Amino acid sequence: MQPSKQDVIDNVQDLVCLPEIYLNVRELLEDPASSINDFAEVVSGDIALTAKVLRIANSAFFGFATKIDSIMRAISIMGTGQLHDLVLASSAVDTFKGIPGNIENMEQFWKKSIYCGVVAQLIGSKCNSLDSERFFVIGLLSHIGHLVFCIQLPELARAAIERSKVEAVPLYIIEREMMGFDYAELGSSLLKAWSLPEAFVEPIGCQLNPGKASTFPLESSAIHIANHVSMVKNLGLNPEQQIPPISSIAWQLTELSKDDLGALQTEGDKHFEEAQMLLM
Repeated sequence: MQPSKQDVIDNVQDLVCLPEIYLNVRELLEDPASSINDFAEVVSGDIALTAKVLRIANSAFFGFATKIDSIMRAISIMGTGQLHDLVLASSAVDTFKGIPGNIENMEQFWKKSIYCGVVAQLIGSKCNSLDSERFFVIGLLSHIGHLVFCIQLPELARAAIERSKVEAVPLYIIEREMMGFDYAELGSSLLKAWSLPEAFVEPIGCQLNPGKASTFPLESSAIHIANHVSMVKNLGLNPEQQIPPISSIAWQLTELSKDDLGALQTEGDKHFEEAQMLLM
């Protein structure tokens, strides 16, 4: 008998926790009495994180108009919400660095995740979202459920990956058959257990079926399409057997069409290297 989804989540929470500095930033975000000085003090206490946030903020990928030379200025220009998202992105990558590579090649995993985030942000920008940077972080975290499988059910995770390759069937279908739930459900449940905002929880849970999203359907659709573009890039020119078609709901909500996919991949390729250097 396989463990339930909740059993897997409960167990992984004991092994994988977001760092204290992220939790402190989130606590400040939820405190209406907090000030920019409070955020700056918390982030500045971690030299490596400070450097990473400033690199990201000054990158052409995020495109802020003026040079950001301090965390205080970063918060003033980006706002506390975007600072939270950048700290979350950095924390998530660092949190899962210790996973053994015999099941999932972690370097390749994060490359694929970063690429998905890049394309998701491009879609957010094309949809005139005022918060397109958040699309990047949601895309970055979209496959985190796979890592939970690797930690808690390593043998099943390895077997599922091999079956997906041999049978040319999407991995999430194999996961549902072997474990009773898929990486999207598991990732969403983990983020909910970590008390992340619903703006992250729902899109990741609905990425395979954006029509189920009630509050964040655009974000869910963007991740859905970004995953498709990412898989086409990784699987080559004839990926039809392993990649399900894009949902009609996603086309409708983003107002994109199949003709836009090539341009998204071209733009994604252009921004990917920079995003990778910023986070890895």
